[in-house]
Amino acid sequence: MTDQEAETFVRSFEAAWANHDGHAMQALWQPDGRLFTPIVDRPVSPHELPALLAAQTRMIPDLAWHLVDWAVRGETVYVEWRVTQTLAGIPVEWTGMDRFLMRDGKIFEERVYADTTPMRLIADAGMRERAAAASRDDFSPTAMIRI
Repeated sequence: MTDQEAETFVRSFEAAWANHDGHAMQALWQPDGRLFTPIVDRPVSPHELPALLAAQTRMIPDLAWHLVDWAVRGETVYVEWRVTQTLAGIPVEWTGMDRFLMRDGKIFEERVYADTTPMRLIADAGMRERAAAASRDDFSPTAMIRI
């Protein structure tokens, strides 16, 4: 994959996220591809992407995906990103990286690497309370969590 082909792919991926367009996202995939992400407990098929993105948008209407950087090496594209959203009335920002294995210019496999701890803490009220109590005791499970 050339740098220009990779940049075209990355810009298309970014546009699909910006428009919350699951069908545009699906068009970037090989039909037999697989997505592995920490927010879903099983591999996701490309035909499921429109429904997955629609569900995410319904649950988190202000979800915004931001491109930070990208790189290409052979048929592998790496994308660093930042997500902003509001969960339980609390603004949340988290970062991650995706590794795309490409075949004939389309995604064959995507692996999402991200620490979802802040999102999970906020979504789980009981866990949020325990984390807040731990912070008051000068101990926090992760220094990145601000409650």
